Order: sequence, then structure tokens, then C-alpha cells
Amino acid sequence: MTLRRPNLFSSALLWFGVLGAPLAWTVLHVVGFGASTAACNDFGARHAVDPNAWALALTFAAGLVAVGALAAAVVMWVATQTDEYAAPPVGRMHFLATIGLILGPLFLFMILMAGLGATVLPQCVQS
Repeated sequence: MTLRRPNLFSSALLWFGVLGAPLAWTVLHVVGFGASTAACNDFGARHAVDPNAWALALTFAAGLVAVGALAAAVVMWVATQTDEYAAPPVGRMHFLATIGLILGPLFLFMILMAGLGATVLPQCVQS
């Protein structure tokens, strides 16, 4: 499969491949921080907020998004493979797909380390 001209679907798939994993890590980080903060104050004590359950659920969801983004980057990289000096639309898309191939595994490992580390490390401890 080779891509001759970009369309809306290929552009959306490309941008998901580039930005999906970083945005998944961002959501994991922000919502995980909120869940940890809620669990360590009076609100968490009253409503039984379990930060480990939140961390595992968020890690699983963010990991799935990151794997999907990596797969999208692979599909777009293969679809735009041409010679090194391709015309601007397809060559640019190939370059961005290459960036997605680099960012995908990096952010997937960051998601796994942050999410699994949150379940292992002690909660509500002042340093």
C-alpha cells in the first residue's frame, strides 16, 4: 500500500500516530496525580478512593492508546515509504510517521513505569 495524496483519514491516522502516546501519558499523569491527591486527604477517606485501582486502570487504558498510536505510526510509515527525497506531502508524512515510531515505544515505557511504579511505591507518605 502506497499513499499518493493525503486525505482526511490518513492525516488523522498520522496525527494519532504522532500524538496519541504523548497525550495518553499526559492524561495518565494528570488523572493519576488527582487520584493520588484525592486518596490522601479527607475526601479519599470518606469516599474510599483506591489509588492503586485508579493507577492500574489508567495504565491499562493509556497503554492501549499508546500501542494503538504505535500501530498507526507503523501503518503510515509503510504507506508513505518512497525514496528519500519524496515530494513534500508524502515525504513530510513519512517524516512524521518516523517521529511516531520513535515516540511510541518511549512513551509506552514511560506509561508502564509510571503506572506500575504507582502501585508498588507507598501511598500518602510525606518525603
